[in-house]
Amino acid sequence: MGRDKEAMDLLISIAKIMDAVREAVSFLEAGERARGLAQLSRAIEGVQAEIHAWEGAREGPLPPEELLEELRLVLEELLAARADLEAEPTASN
Repeated sequence: MGRDKEAMDLLISIAKIMDAVREAVSFLEAGERARGLAQLSRAIEGVQAEIHAWEGAREGPLPPEELLEELRLVLEELLAARADLEAEPTASN
């Protein structure tokens, strides 16, 4: 049953991260840059927390090495997106 709980906790965490990314996109599309960047940062923090939680794990709902590799790829993409957004000139809000 512990593995089922781990899987459910991971799914809930991923859903929260996805919601934060969706909200970030919505804010950015609406021209609310600061709020969009804040939500993107929230998503990044969620991925970082998951990476921290799974580092050193011996087993899990997926092989931990594969899970960590995927989480690190997601983190890399989110960090790159934030860096690109932060580098863009801001329009007056």
